[in-house]
Amino acid sequence: MKVSVLLKAYNHEPFIARALASVLEQRTDFPFEIVIGEDCSTDGTRAVLLGMRDRDPRIRLLLRDRNLGNIRNLTDTLAACRGEYVALLDGDDYWTSADKLQTQAAFLDAHPHYSSCAHNAVVVDATAQSVLGTYRPPHPSHAITLRRMLIGDRSLGDIVSGPGRTEGLGAPVGLPLADMTGDQRGGAVKLVEEYARNMRGELAEEELRHLHEAGLGRVFFAWAGPLTPGQAHYYRLHGPTLLIEYDNTQNDANHIHSVWRDPRNDFGADLLRAHYQSSHHRPA
Repeated sequence: MKVSVLLKAYNHEPFIARALASVLEQRTDFPFEIVIGEDCSTDGTRAVLLGMRDRDPRIRLLLRDRNLGNIRNLTDTLAACRGEYVALLDGDDYWTSADKLQTQAAFLDAHPHYSSCAHNAVVVDATAQSVLGTYRPPHPSHAITLRRMLIGDRSLGDIVSGPGRTEGLGAPVGLPLADMTGDQRGGAVKLVEEYARNMRGELAEEELRHLHEAGLGRVFFAWAGPLTPGQAHYYRLHGPTLLIEYDNTQNDANHIHSVWRDPRNDFGADLLRAHYQSSHHRPA
């Protein structure tokens, strides 16, 4: 599947038919699917979608039995997408060009070093009259940022790397700090500093100096698992001079394993493996 169109819908009865029609009208030379997260609307949104689904097999409708909220509905619908690329659309918006998918997919095919692409939008009111003209957001889309950060819809289950392990991590994946907003980047740096301050003062300062000299923008943040608090999850910060892994999966997300490693100086014992051997058995 070349493209998945991810459409989020909640109480969009007056707009949802036009939104979906603008997707069905797309002209492409490749197949695409339409994955709709219907978040337990209280109006007639679901009925409209059910009627349109029955007329087109490209539509996959995810009907929530309770309201998940915007972010959870996004991540769950994203996990159901099967396309090489994902195009995002909210239920109260619509596309004005029937060549949108073809144009953007062709651009990404021709530029494999790009992870996403976007375009300007026209802001209209409920009667489709322009109210602000062409709009270009000043900051990157949160949805695009989230897509790049997520490396799995489930926790990885434990620390991945370790001295001498053949399954150790290779190149960093996820969202680089260079592409984060200022607030996001500041939060990531504070997290790294929190780990570093567990070392002796002189060691912490040395590690942080190496981090800044190598370039903060070259550090990647990656997340695996749901974003709902209390659920099993995993994250890592990976750059030229550090690899931080954090996993909270066991005992119903109440048992943490975390490591700090320097990829340039990987030596010593595999403490996590020793921990399993002396304390408990690794879960099957």
